[in-house]
Amino acid sequence: MGKVLKLLFLLITVWPIMYLVIFILNGIMEFSSFNTLVVFHFASGAIGLGVLIFYFNELYHNHLIKRQSKMKWLILFLFTGTFGFILYWKKYIW
Repeated sequence: MGKVLKLLFLLITVWPIMYLVIFILNGIMEFSSFNTLVVFHFASGAIGLGVLIFYFNELYHNHLIKRQSKMKWLILFLFTGTFGFILYWKKYIW
């Protein structure tokens, strides 16, 4: 896997945090229409679900991690979400 693809995975992984910032700034920055906001919201939800599935699959197929450590990573993913994904990306993907 090349560095560009790895950085793309990082960008997609960090997207929920960036989306939250954009959504909070919605009061300052108006979207062109409500429909645009709804589409943007559902697309971000789909990206978040895709990231979750990707990291679960990556964790399951990673042979560098022992069985008990996989359970710890899974619990970290479930309780910290994007922050756990970023830690996993830094340690095993980059």
